[in-house]
Amino acid sequence: MYKLKNNLIVTAISALVVELVYPAFIPAVAQASPLPQFDIVSVRLDRTMASNSGGTPATVMYSGGTVCVATPASGTFSTIPNAGAETDVEIGFPAEQGAASGPNVISSTNDFHVKPTPANWLVNTTDPSGGTNTGQNYFPLLDGLGSETAWPGLVSPAVAAQDTAYSPGDVTSKRIVRFTMTAMAAAHDYCFNFKDGTGTTGAETSSTFSLQLPDLGTNGYQENVPGFITTYKCTASCSTLGAGTPVMSSNWGTQITSASTTACSVAPCNDYYVVTAVVPPLLIFKLDHNADSFITNLDPNQSVPTTGVTATVQTNAKGGWIMWTKDTNQGLSSASSGGHIPTVTWNSDAPTTIYTSPTQPVNALYGLVAIATSNVGGVTSCGASNTPAGAKVEPEYAGSSTSPVAVGAFTQDWSEVADCSASTAGTDGGSTVNLKEDATITFSTPAATDYTDTVYVAAAGEF
Repeated sequence: MYKLKNNLIVTAISALVVELVYPAFIPAVAQASPLPQFDIVSVRLDRTMASNSGGTPATVMYSGGTVCVATPASGTFSTIPNAGAETDVEIGFPAEQGAASGPNVISSTNDFHVKPTPANWLVNTTDPSGGTNTGQNYFPLLDGLGSETAWPGLVSPAVAAQDTAYSPGDVTSKRIVRFTMTAMAAAHDYCFNFKDGTGTTGAETSSTFSLQLPDLGTNGYQENVPGFITTYKCTASCSTLGAGTPVMSSNWGTQITSASTTACSVAPCNDYYVVTAVVPPLLIFKLDHNADSFITNLDPNQSVPTTGVTATVQTNAKGGWIMWTKDTNQGLSSASSGGHIPTVTWNSDAPTTIYTSPTQPVNALYGLVAIATSNVGGVTSCGASNTPAGAKVEPEYAGSSTSPVAVGAFTQDWSEVADCSASTAGTDGGSTVNLKEDATITFSTPAATDYTDTVYVAAAGEF
């Protein structure tokens, strides 16, 4: 028996690749004289959980996968007949427990199944990393080579596939698929992916699948027949399985874990685990100040604004957020003088004008102007369909502190002042609402230094 360069047996749960060589199991065409081998072969299945076709309810597992080989170094490669002249490649799938009778075996009808419809076997040579071999998905590097190469000239779909049942004593795979390719070179790591007829993992059906996984109780270390990868040089009838002269061949095997739809008492039971998490509802709401004052003394000749207070909202509420205000006095009141500068009355979703330059104010009036700013700190906010986009001020408070000065009413009950809850509302990484008061007085307004009002602000996310 010749010695495999790399002999790896993986017996852990959900093992993806096992590389073994059994000279007796090389395809029939090669049994008379064992074929030269690849340095390494690697067959990674996308799923390794067994089917349960006889269960209640019956479940069938389908899988695509990735095939890679490392060719020998140039000194060895150059001595292999027809190396560098390959035209076809065949992948044989294991008889996991092969025989139809005997202890600890299952019927071969419950083994791997190759869909014998070549059109169902789609292949591509796309490396998800773009060939850089970095990141979380890429073709594996085999045999210490510095980079991998797309399998040369691979044609999709397959040109032949068969699914013949095993019988006791079989020493070759009966479940084989064949693809057209072009010549290989020495010291290369070649890879390709195979998928089912839909091209989408998880969307397979009994009509579109390429590979069906075996039933319960199968495993890599009890294989009667391993899988194989064999390349051929073919000049005639090349769409026939086994056609041509074999060039190189190596065996492979895999672990298929027992399926389970309930909690496992003894591992292995599945080829996956589920991660759960909770994202709590979040709302950050804060005011940058707790005091606001007018920029100068109130003046009977003009309107005077305050410096303003800014409220910030951040939330992961999918429906956005709403902000409200209410006040204690519905105006500015002086305890010492008994004076009162009343809020403007509600104006049916429109601000009320209290001053137009250069005319003197006619009445002593007071109200609120709000200005909303979205994408604070460059973080995208909700309300993208609003005009303008992002958070918006309610029309009652969308006034101005410059002439003509227009303000919204303060109310004793909560009144919506701004929101970010448009039809495309969503989470908000940061929006602000600047709240600024404006007031006018007349010569009838009693003098005092203690005019005051308390404004309450609240916000809620729409989770």
